[in-house]
Amino acid sequence: MRTLSLFIATTLDGYISKPNNDLSFLKLVEKAGEDYGYAEFTSTIDTIILGRKTYDWVVREIGNSHYDNGERNVYVITRTERQSVGKTTFYTGDLTELVR
Repeated sequence: MRTLSLFIATTLDGYISKPNNDLSFLKLVEKAGEDYGYAEFTSTIDTIILGRKTYDWVVREIGNSHYDNGERNVYVITRTERQSVGKTTFYTGDLTELVR
């Protein structure tokens, strides 16, 4: 059986984003050269599942290679069908089935 892990950044009040899907709060705690364990964590996994709004923000702010490094599968959960890009699949199906 595979292990499913959650890695998430939240505000102190428990939100994943500010209104209008704004993730700029993440920049408030940025330190040069510090990734808070993200690279170490993602080096141990072969598949990433994330929401489309988070994906869009990260691609816009950081770039596509942040998730799709060519070595792991990336599933973006969305309601809108889109063509795959590299190893990134835009998934419109049942999330429970995808995890299984």
